[in-house]
Amino acid sequence: MGKFFFNTEYILLFFGIFSFLFFWDIKVDSFQLRFLILLPLIYLFKYSFKNLTNKLFLLSIPLLIFTHLLVVTYLENFSLIKRDYFGLIFLFFIFLIIAIYIKDIPNIIKKSINYFTILFSILYILYFFFSESKLVIDCYNGWFFQTEFIFVENSHFSIISVPIISFYTVFFANLKKFFLKEKILFIFFIIFLTISYLNFSTTFLVGNILMQIFLLVVNLKNKKIIIISILIISFSTFFLTSNKQCTERSVGSIIPMSQILIYKSIKPNTFYPSPNVDEPNKIKGKNIKLSMSVETFIVSLEISLKSLFNNPLGFGFNKYYLAHEKFIDGIFLTNVHVSKNNKYDGSTNISKIITEFGVFGVSILLFFILNVFVKIFKQHKFSDIEVFVIALIGLQFLRGVGYFNGGFILIFTLYFCIFYKNNFLKNEN
Repeated sequence: MGKFFFNTEYILLFFGIFSFLFFWDIKVDSFQLRFLILLPLIYLFKYSFKNLTNKLFLLSIPLLIFTHLLVVTYLENFSLIKRDYFGLIFLFFIFLIIAIYIKDIPNIIKKSINYFTILFSILYILYFFFSESKLVIDCYNGWFFQTEFIFVENSHFSIISVPIISFYTVFFANLKKFFLKEKILFIFFIIFLTISYLNFSTTFLVGNILMQIFLLVVNLKNKKIIIISILIISFSTFFLTSNKQCTERSVGSIIPMSQILIYKSIKPNTFYPSPNVDEPNKIKGKNIKLSMSVETFIVSLEISLKSLFNNPLGFGFNKYYLAHEKFIDGIFLTNVHVSKNNKYDGSTNISKIITEFGVFGVSILLFFILNVFVKIFKQHKFSDIEVFVIALIGLQFLRGVGYFNGGFILIFTLYFCIFYKNNFLKNEN
């Protein structure tokens, strides 16, 4: 395509991807800004079927998902509702946009990261001071939860902030010269990094640690990345261990979580849940305390496991709630309120994919994970955009928000397009 500022089609594509990646939490009445991803379809008349023949595999994916849904619906005697049809149509259009603009999307994502980092940093500072809001140091109900500024929760912000931090870690470490543009970008990155740590969440800290460990492993010869990664890991570890809430929701939950899992599977009758949320639960006379988010995560995986054994083909696209309704009453809970959490998308996208696509979902996840490990084993040099993609997927495996939030379906598809670049990207050039 032509220059950014002189090409309307490119501008619409940019705003569509930008909104889909970063503004998915914003709603104006009933309209959600993530729907702006459909803006480029205005130019659909320009493209003929011949332009898409080498990308039929991409366009066949929504059809396969729809076919799978129909088969599962027939076998399990479910019914399709408006939500299903709208979701499938939205999915098809997203894949159509990916198929048409596949060679432009990686570059647009890079631009989007830069523009978002700058725009967000400026808007955050202005909003923080002019709204006279106060800093909220809380691992659960933090500043974003209190203000709903762009993101409704701190953990939602972390889904974006960790990939951006990972992206810039690689970008600046590999930069040989700092020109004015890079210097300005670096300043805003530092501001963004500061904002991120001032509004940390357990997801942010754990995600940062895991991603920087990943970068250390794949860049053992890059001294700059080693220094940056060690600093970020140290800061994240300090925040994680010094904040009681974060500790309880991460490393502090390991022992009670293991106790619950053991007694659930081996001796369920020795577990005594308290009907009062504020009272401790007991296992053989021992008091235990487990955060609601951690138990929601466990329950989500339990539902996936039960679904895999009882419904190996899954429940179909966006039908996680059916599995939740079917299995939740048979799961032992320490907190009765957990039964209402994440009913439609699960606690992570891992549980959602496995529950909805069964053995096929397991295969997709294994293919992604094994592919990353193979690249590590082959000492593949991960680019900044690849790191961003892997981080965003990984964060939504840790804290999922569905397929259409956080740009998940776009980024997950893009990863496989990069993997098969001989078939998609190179043919475009």
